[in-house]
Amino acid sequence: MAVFSIFHLLILVVIVLIIAGAVSAIIIAVTRKSRGGVAPGWYPDPGGAPLLRYHDGREWTSATRPSR
Repeated sequence: MAVFSIFHLLILVVIVLIIAGAVSAIIIAVTRKSRGGVAPGWYPDPGGAPLLRYHDGREWTSATRPSR
């Protein structure tokens, strides 16, 4: 019969916390990537046009303006 000591319990808790941290980091990374990871603002048009296009933080919008 195995003896389950405080040491074993502590090791188990540490392993669970490490796994939970890794899963949280993966979820955060995937969520940021799916959001585009771009701050709202005016950027060079991704299609190559000589314009600036507005990114709302989630996706490119149809709003454009001449580049400077």
